Amino acid sequence: MWYTVELDKSTIRNEGESACKLAYKNLRKMFRLPSFDSVKVGLSGDLSGLMAWTEHTHVKVMPFTFEKDKRVKFDLVSKTGNVVVGSVWYGKSRTISATFSKTSDAKEILGMFYPHSLILYGDHGSEYRTISIREIIEGI
Repeated sequence: MWYTVELDKSTIRNEGESACKLAYKNLRKMFRLPSFDSVKVGLSGDLSGLMAWTEHTHVKVMPFTFEKDKRVKFDLVSKTGNVVVGSVWYGKSRTISATFSKTSDAKEILGMFYPHSLILYGDHGSEYRTISIREIIEGI
């Protein structure tokens, strides 16, 4: 898992189907997102289920192809409000990336679901280093 801070936004990224599925499940606990299985079906070409799901939510779905990787991108809208706090995408490359408008939102997710984990951390323009989530939350 990688965590990157760039100026005023933060990104959490993970690779591998099981790691992505867990990250997606954790995000789904806090945000309005369709099931992981429906996202996989959408990536295989049938977007009808995802589009039907969005009709009753404030979430936008954007399918696109980027550098030979087919992806589906969603707004991150909290379950308690209608405010977009970022976006998440998942691709056929089995990579998930969640970008938050505020670093505090990303830190909250990390603290809730990965409090004892080590993560690769990178500041804007720096190389990644391994640190604990606790160090990130306490303010490096």
